[in-house]
This record gives sequence, C-alpha cells and structure tokens, in this order.
Amino acid sequence: MTSNELAALLGCSGQYVRELTKQAIADGKSHITIKGKKITFCQEAGRGRGGRRYRYTLVKEHTPKKKRSSKSIIDPKSLPVIDIKKPSVEEKLAIIRYYKSHEASLEAIAQAYSIEFEELNAMSLARRFRRWLEAYERYGRAGLEDKRGGKRVSKIDKDLFIKSLVKQGHITTYYERYCYMWCKKHGKLFDRFNPTSNITYEGFKRYFNAHKNDPHIKAILKGPDAMDLLEPTMKRTFEYPNQEWQIDATTIDLFAKVPVVDGEVVWDRKEATPEYVLKRLSLIRIIDSFTGASIVRLAKSDNSYEDVRLLRDAIARLGMPEVIRGDNGKNYVSHHFQEVLERLGIVYVATTPFKGDEKGKVERSFKSLQHSAIFENLPGFIGHDPKMRIDIENQAVKKSQRGKKATNLKENMLWWWEMESLVQELVEKQEALAMHRPMSVEHLRALLGKRYVRRVTKEGVMINGRYYQSPEFWQEVWIGQEVEVIEDIDDESVAYVHIGGKAIAVSCKLELGLEEIKAMKRAYRSKAKRYKKLVREGEKELFAMQEEITAPHRDKAAPKPKEEPKLDPFDFIQKVYKAS
Repeated sequence: MTSNELAALLGCSGQYVRELTKQAIADGKSHITIKGKKITFCQEAGRGRGGRRYRYTLVKEHTPKKKRSSKSIIDPKSLPVIDIKKPSVEEKLAIIRYYKSHEASLEAIAQAYSIEFEELNAMSLARRFRRWLEAYERYGRAGLEDKRGGKRVSKIDKDLFIKSLVKQGHITTYYERYCYMWCKKHGKLFDRFNPTSNITYEGFKRYFNAHKNDPHIKAILKGPDAMDLLEPTMKRTFEYPNQEWQIDATTIDLFAKVPVVDGEVVWDRKEATPEYVLKRLSLIRIIDSFTGASIVRLAKSDNSYEDVRLLRDAIARLGMPEVIRGDNGKNYVSHHFQEVLERLGIVYVATTPFKGDEKGKVERSFKSLQHSAIFENLPGFIGHDPKMRIDIENQAVKKSQRGKKATNLKENMLWWWEMESLVQELVEKQEALAMHRPMSVEHLRALLGKRYVRRVTKEGVMINGRYYQSPEFWQEVWIGQEVEVIEDIDDESVAYVHIGGKAIAVSCKLELGLEEIKAMKRAYRSKAKRYKKLVREGEKELFAMQEEITAPHRDKAAPKPKEEPKLDPFDFIQKVYKAS
C-alpha cells in the first residue's frame, strides 16, 4: 500500500508516514512503527515525491510486553540446576526458557539463585542473565557461546623471551633483542632501525608486564646466581649446644690503623706508632647453631692460621663441637685446617657453592652487627655499599677538598687491636642485651581519635575537606612531608599531628593577623639555616660520642707525633739577606 493508504488505515496523515520513513532510512532501518504496529517498506520504481516511491506492508500486530514483577517469590528448588560459575550453552538456554515461561523478572530469578548460593550477588547475577537474553534474541544460540576460549594464548616464543632478559635494560631493549634472535632463528633480515618479529612491541610489552613478577622472571632479571635461590631447602633443627658450629668471614666496613715501623707494616706488635696505614680487616666468626653464642676475631686476611686461632678461642669458651659447617673457601678446605679438625675429631661439612642460606646464622650475624647503630657511628665507617660510601665521603669534606682526602676523621680512627676489642664487646652485648623502650603518653586525648596519614601542602593538612595548621606546626614540618594526624574526638575543629614523639595541636579555625602570617613564613624559610647549625653541632656531638666509645680501647702510652718548629718570618728574611 502507499503512504496515503497506510495513513488512512491507521488514522494519521501521509506526511507523518513519510517523515517516519525518512528517519528510518537515516537510521539504517527497513521498518517503521505506528501506534504499536510494525510496518516494513521498500522502494519501487515510479515517480513519487522526490523521485522515490515506497510500498508499505503491515507485518503484524504489536502486542505489549507482559509486565513482570520483580517482587515475585520463586522457590529455588524450581529453578534449573546449572553451574552458575561456568555455565554451558544448554544451561544458559534453560535460564532463558524459564524466564519466558514464567512471569517473574530476571531480578527475581537472580534473587532466588543468590538464596541458593550465598556467595553470589543478586544484582550482578541479574545483569549477567540480561546479557544472555539480549545475546540470544540478537544472535540466537550462537550468541550464548563463550568466544573468549579461556585465557588469551600469546604467540610469543617463550624461549627467545627468556633469552632477551639476560642483561638489564629497558623493555624496548628487550624487544630489540627478541626481534634479533627471532630473525636469526627464522633466517630473516634484521633491521635495527625497525625491529620486527612474530609479535608487535605492544604484544611483547603486554606479555612482559603480565609475567615480570613471576619468580623465575624476577630471578633472571637479577642475574644468573638468583636462580639458585629458587631451589628448595630444608630447615635443620638442633637439639643441644655444640651440635653444629658455623664459620665464615667478611670484610668489615671500617678502616683501622695498622702500625708502620721503618717503612714496613707491622701486625705482630700492638703498639701505637707515629706512622700507620689504613686497612679494612677481615672479621672471622664462629657461631653455635643451637645457642647463638659466637666468637669473633679480626685479622688482616682470612687464612687457615687465623681460622685455627679462632677455633682455639672458641673451643676454650664454648667447648668441643661435633660438626663445623662452612663454605668451600681455600682456607677452610686447606690441608692445614682440615688436618687440625681431623686431629680434634670434628667433622667439616662444606656448603653448596653460592648457597649462603645453608649457613644462614653466621651470614645474618654479620649483617646484624655491621648494620647496628653503634657500629655505623664508629670512626672510619665507610658505608655498606658504593652509593653509601660516596654519600659519606661527600658529607665528610667540603666540595673543594673532595678527592684529596680519604676521610677527615683519620686521626680519630682506632688501631686494629682496639677495634677487635670493641667488636668483641659489641658481639657480647648484642647476644645478651634485650632492648625495651617503654612508651610514655603525655597527651591522652591526642591518641583517641581516628588516625589519618596526610601529606603536608601549602595550606596545611586536610581532613574531611578542611585544612588544619598552626604556627608550631610550620616550625616542625616540611611541605610535601607525610605526617600522622589524629582527630580530636570532642572538637572537630582540632586535630593533632604526631611528629618526633610529640603531638602538635592544629586547627581549621585558625585566625592570624598579617604580621603573624609573615612571621610564620619567615620561621619556615629560616629552618634551612637552623638545620645547618644543627648539622655542625651534630658533628661535634658525633666526635664526642666516638671519643667516649673508643676511649677504653685506646692505648694511652701511644707516642704523640712531633710538632714541627714554627718558622719566624723575620729570621727567614735575615737568612735570605745573608745568603745574597
């Protein structure tokens, strides 16, 4: 029928029909709906309006949808039995058939399933059912099939991926190595300016980010030795003292003075001399695996003689061990050391090469000793790693003097036997001393409120959309610093910032005059100068503390270096005049 005939049938104007047709063509549709009735149209030859003529066909009566109640009560036993976490296509169809044959809504069906399976959320389950229904009405049974196929399988060559990580670099560097090895493997030409392979850079990056935290990948990135840490080990238990000792040595992070006599370094004389050299000594340690008791010795190097001397001291204090566990160092497997153990009836167990965890007690004891506060405050401390040593050297001297001095505390350093006595004292106290710091509470109300961690901004610290600050607060903090803030449970306009063991009251209703604000800003700017002063005072305090620590170990009979006679300028001029 024509547009006018259709309009007469449905009781509307022909212009209305033509406007709906024009809109449907713009939307890419081949039908229109008028008063709930669906009408299809198609173009036919003829001169119509604008050179086009359409024929219309009434398809069917549009029946209104049934109103479904979301408050329907469904017996969970009447629902189809499905695997709700990973349903098949047939199970999805069962849900759709149940929905079409009942007046209950998808929300009511989802609510019933959530009663049966308590861990499921009814709202999210209803959204899943609706996606199934829409996919079925649009694509049929094929729309219910899971197209994902599980996890996406990358086409990356995993062996080449592992090989590309053998040396530290950026992800683009890893990808270029991968492309080179892939081209070489498949006989293709490698273009270094445009590296290509069977996988794009974005695909390589996704795979790397997805697996970079895998234990074996992290171990590869740390170096070949890190792979050994992935091997399992069994924890050994000990039942009595002297069942097993562990022995090892390390170079300590301290410089000590060694006497020099007639131009030669002397180790056997424990006497201070005007001349000396600075040396880093070896710390040798024996530790009982059961009790944790240990004996230490400082030596110029870790050799079999020093190990035997240490063994002598340990047996004298701890008793005779059954087993000694150590590494494969040449001094431990030497004929000298092994022969001594055989005479004493002691069994030596060598650990697997590069397996420090097999003698973990002695390894950890070195770290706990050298990283202790007293050890790091001793004169001659050079740091635990190269970066720390550079920082210490930069703090020790002025910029103009860097590189000219090994340290500015050379005169204050210990002689090597004084250091050995001090280290032995530290070890004994470390084994016997249990640290206990009682907590003192001065302001109880400053600890009762809710705790926040906030970063200081130019306006102060923000809690619940309001900024808090005070003049005392700005004297203690830096902008950008993270602080702990605890609210006042009685007054919401007050909070407490905890810094350095004390609580500073801050307020969001602080009213200051212009002069007070300027004074507060000046105080903040002057903190840098104040800290410089504190650094100078700290250097003096450090020197005093080092003197107090090392005083009992110093040789009071050490000769003082001779002072050079001062030259009088007038005598010097007379000598030059007489010589001329």
